[in-house]
Amino acid sequence: CYSIINNDECSIAYYKEAERLTILMGDTHGLIDIYLNLGTAYEYRHSLDTALDYHFKSLKYSLQTADSSLLWLTYYNIAYVYYDYKKYDEALDYCRQSIKAANIAYSPWPKDYPMLYSLVAKVFDSLGQNDSVVAYHQLSLESYRESGNLNGEAMALSMMGDTYREMKKY
Repeated sequence: CYSIINNDECSIAYYKEAERLTILMGDTHGLIDIYLNLGTAYEYRHSLDTALDYHFKSLKYSLQTADSSLLWLTYYNIAYVYYDYKKYDEALDYCRQSIKAANIAYSPWPKDYPMLYSLVAKVFDSLGQNDSVVAYHQLSLESYRESGNLNGEAMALSMMGDTYREMKKY
C-alpha cells in the first residue's frame, strides 16, 4: 500500500521486515519478489546503486530457482536501472536477456508485457537509432492492442508519432 501511494520510506521499511521474515522461513521465491520491490523502491528514490544491489540479489535467487517467470522481470528491472544510468549497452543487454527469459517462461510470449518493448525503444531512442525505436514501439503497440489496453495503445502511438516527427517523416 505504501508503494502505491509513493511513500517509499515506509514501503522500504516494510519490505525489509518482510525480507527478514522471508529469510527466516526459507522462502526463496518470496525473497525474489521482495528484492524486486526493494530495488524498484530505491530506484524511485534515485538511489540507483542500491536499486542495482537489490535487483542483482533478485537475479541471484531467480537463477538458483530457474524461475523464468520472475527472471524476465529481474532482467527488465536491471535494464531499467542501467537506462537511468545512461549505460545503454548494458541496458540493451539486459533487455535481450529479459526477452529471452520471457520466451522461455511463456510460450507463446504473452502480449501483455509491452513495457519491455517500450524500454528497448527508449534505449534505442537515446542511442539515436530511430528505425529501431519505431520497430519496438510497433511491437509495443501490437502488444497493447492484443491485451486491449487502450491507454498503452495511445501511448505507443504517441511515441511512434514523436519518433516519426524527429525523423521528419510527417
